Amino acid sequence: MRKTRESMVYQSWRTTQFTDEHEDSIVTVTLEETNDGTLLTFVHSDVPDGQTSYEQSGWQEHYFEPMKEYFASRKQAGFFRPRSLHCVFT
Repeated sequence: MRKTRESMVYQSWRTTQFTDEHEDSIVTVTLEETNDGTLLTFVHSDVPDGQTSYEQSGWQEHYFEPMKEYFASRKQAGFFRPRSLHCVFT
């Protein structure tokens, strides 16, 4: 994992389904301030052919839904104002 600037995280990623021949895929998360709060842009690139099942539901189920719940609870407590989540799979 590497933080490339204050608002970006760049991380290699692989699942147990990747074979030894597969290189790591790359996950990039960028946070951008907007008038309404923060825009989170998620890009998952270099995913090997046939290894896209995580994109179908894994990210949503294991990361984004819990993230939405967490931020919603923070918002209710008056700590945070999430507004949008944008995902791109390449």
